[in-house]
Amino acid sequence: MIKVLIVEDDPMLAFIHKKFIENIEFFSVVNVIHNGKEAYNYIKDEEIDLLILDVYLPGLNGFEILKKIRSKGILTDVILVTAANSAEDLKKARSYGAFDYMVKPFEYDRLKLALQKYLSIKKEFINKSLMSQDDLDAFFNAEKNENIELPKGLHKKTLQRVIKILKATDKKSIDVSFVAEEIDISKVTARRYLDYLGKIGEIEIEMSHGSRGRPAYIYKIKY
Repeated sequence: MIKVLIVEDDPMLAFIHKKFIENIEFFSVVNVIHNGKEAYNYIKDEEIDLLILDVYLPGLNGFEILKKIRSKGILTDVILVTAANSAEDLKKARSYGAFDYMVKPFEYDRLKLALQKYLSIKKEFINKSLMSQDDLDAFFNAEKNENIELPKGLHKKTLQRVIKILKATDKKSIDVSFVAEEIDISKVTARRYLDYLGKIGEIEIEMSHGSRGRPAYIYKIKY
C-alpha cells in the first residue's frame, strides 16, 4: 500500500484530493495537513511514500519544505499540486526532485494518471537494488510504461511512435500535419495523441489563428 500525505491549505480541496486518492487501488491517505511547518515536522517523524504538496502554504511554503527534507536526506516522492506555474518554479521543482508537477485547476484524470505512473514505477523497482539501462530508460521516460491506462481510442504503440518522432525532431514546435505525415495517420488521430500529451504536461499547446481566422494549434516540445 502506498502511504500518501496531503499538504494543502484549502480544507475543501484537501478533502476532495483525499476522497479521490482513496478510491484508487493501492493508495492510502495517512494524513491531511494544512500548514507547512506541521507538514515538515510530520514528514521528519513519519514514514510516508508519496507527498501531495501545495506550494503556497502558511508556515513554510512547499519549496521550503522540499529543500529542508532533501537537506536531511529524506527522499520521499513528491507530486506538487499548485497554482504556481512560472519557469522558475518548474526549475525548482525539478532541482528538488519532484516526481510530477500539476498546475491548478486541473482535471482529476490528470492526477489519476500521475498516481498510476508513480505506482507503475514503484512496482517495477521495489525488488531491485541495481538498475539496467532499460530500467533507467523506463524511469526517466515513464510514458513508456505499459501499465498506464490511456483514454479510450488511444493505443500505447502509436503513442510511443508519436513520442519517438517528437524526440527525434530538431524543431522546437510542430503542428498536427507534421506528426500525421511522419507516422502516416490522419490529422484527427494525430491531434488526439498530441492533445493527450499536452494534457499530461509532456508538451505545451498554444492556439494561434490561421490566414482565414480559424484557430490553429501549435505544439511546443519539451524534450
